[in-house]
Amino acid sequence: MIGISFNQKEFEYDAYTLLKAFFPKEEVQMFYVQEEEVPADLEHLISIEYGEQVHIRIQWGDTLLEGQETYEQTEDRKIRKNKLKQVLYKLLSQLTGQTLPWGNLTGIRPTKIAMGLIESGMSNAQAAEYMRNTYFTSKEKTALAITIANRERELLKDIDYEKGYSLYVGIPFCPSICLYCSFSSSPLQRWKDQVDAYLDALLKELDFISEAMKDRTLDTIYIGGGTPTTLEPEQLERLLGHINARFQVYQVKEYTVEAGRPDSITREKLQAIRKFPVTRISVNPQTMNQATLELIGRRHT
Repeated sequence: MIGISFNQKEFEYDAYTLLKAFFPKEEVQMFYVQEEEVPADLEHLISIEYGEQVHIRIQWGDTLLEGQETYEQTEDRKIRKNKLKQVLYKLLSQLTGQTLPWGNLTGIRPTKIAMGLIESGMSNAQAAEYMRNTYFTSKEKTALAITIANRERELLKDIDYEKGYSLYVGIPFCPSICLYCSFSSSPLQRWKDQVDAYLDALLKELDFISEAMKDRTLDTIYIGGGTPTTLEPEQLERLLGHINARFQVYQVKEYTVEAGRPDSITREKLQAIRKFPVTRISVNPQTMNQATLELIGRRHT
């Protein structure tokens, strides 16, 4: 059991996820020293104290590691968070002898950071140096993030941000719910009898949106979820046909149907999708490790 104690409530989740990145199989409990007593029988304890500086102490059996970083209380919250994660990462790396490919980044999209840096005026080289120095990302992952950010910028350059909009259509059903999922979705088997009623309501909402946005340019369409390909072929045709009738689908830059679960895809569903001007199908295996797929509840190879 690993405990993390805090002297105030700030960045608890960031500390927790970074610790779990180094010790994924260990149980972790969080405590607040001003509100509750930290158990004496913990195997390992990490103490995080905020004041004029962030001070971290790791008591790991007979090993004691300490690190700190000074900051002004008025500093931007993002800067304070980065300094906490930098100190914690360095100590955990020193303790374990490991480095992580994405450094201290956990639970976020690295390309979003790279995109923000480039759009702020940094060159690719400057953005890469910032990512390595701030987040400790490896050279390979830093280069990957910068490359993808530039590809995204090229794809997005013709989007009409001033007068345009993107249409998102949610299908909240899945073959089963993955262990890690935080999206609003329900098992198809339990709600199968309600799918047509859901579509009835969804088409009414699409009617409203098409009228409300009639003076704007439709840039992209994304049908996500859930898993849209849990719909039967005739249900997919009903939905896509209604979108065709209500929206200017032939002008969009991208029209995606998410087929996130490979075990939900059939030839008949693909044939139904192909009847419409869909330009992209997104298949999300999540991992190529079979043991992980089974662990998280995905029923495909």
